[in-house]
Amino acid sequence: MNSRLITTLTAVVTVGVATIAGTALAQPDVEPGAPTLAAQQWEAADAPADTYITGQLVEAGTPGLFVPITPYRAFDSRNAQGPLISLDAPDGNAVALNILANQDGVLAIPDSATAISYNVTIVNQTSSGFLTVASVSQAPRDAIASSTVNWASPGGAIANGSTVAVGMFEDKPGYIGVIVGGPVDATTDFIIDVTGYYIAA
Repeated sequence: MNSRLITTLTAVVTVGVATIAGTALAQPDVEPGAPTLAAQQWEAADAPADTYITGQLVEAGTPGLFVPITPYRAFDSRNAQGPLISLDAPDGNAVALNILANQDGVLAIPDSATAISYNVTIVNQTSSGFLTVASVSQAPRDAIASSTVNWASPGGAIANGSTVAVGMFEDKPGYIGVIVGGPVDATTDFIIDVTGYYIAA
């Protein structure tokens, strides 16, 4: 695991209260221009021990209602002091990102959101690689059984859209997991734009 990644992406926020569209939301209180999203190392140990039962079907998640929103940029690694460095490791480089607020630290969706729809874009890639967006309830080694976007060579931006469950990480709501993998010394940046969210029906 790259310690520089964890150090440069980690941001500490304090919490106040604000109201958006009639919904009480926890509001991060940050300095203008400061990193606003907490990104922390996402280890397999964070996954509940009973998340998976070998040989049995996984129970479906809670049904939800989709809430379309004006899209907002939740994370851009180009603003986090350099690209995410891929490692030649089975789990790649795994981090947990809080995506409730936009890049200005303004809370954009409620912490009761159970999932989000999003677009992920990779840019500035220097080699081949993959990126997986997953629930933090999964261990990274299990999450990389599928990928969200793949690239075979250096080049321009590549994007894909999908949905992912939002979960608790270190007793705080609003987190998703991101894993980037590829050859040793390969690098890439990535961007996550949230386009909508789900709440429990």
